[in-house]
Amino acid sequence: MMNNEKNFKLGVFHGTNPNTEMLTQKFVGNLVNSKDFCTACETLEINLKCDKCRENLKSHANSIYFYERLGENLPDFIEEPEEFLPKNLPIVDFLIVVGIHQDLLSGLPDYLKNKEIKAVIVPIVRGNYKDLC
Repeated sequence: MMNNEKNFKLGVFHGTNPNTEMLTQKFVGNLVNSKDFCTACETLEINLKCDKCRENLKSHANSIYFYERLGENLPDFIEEPEEFLPKNLPIVDFLIVVGIHQDLLSGLPDYLKNKEIKAVIVPIVRGNYKDLC
């Protein structure tokens, strides 16, 4: 049997706000799928036995090439976003971006223009986006 599954490379940029870090850890935790990650059944107030619903899900831990925090000590307004983005970006297929400064976010198209990334994934937040930045 031949394995046609392509291995992909994933990078993660996340902001500095504690809510952003928590959201990013949950997102990446679902990708890694370690056996101790999900404790949903344990935290329910009813007596429920875990049915190991994640047992047959694949871990993508080997696909995560970098996990980088962006945005320490940024000004309110950033005129040149590339000055605050990493100088060297590892080659990845996909980039997940969670809760970074809106000026850094708006600078990503130019920053990534020649990087050959297939897709940038930016979770949409309901409510106040500023709670994550």
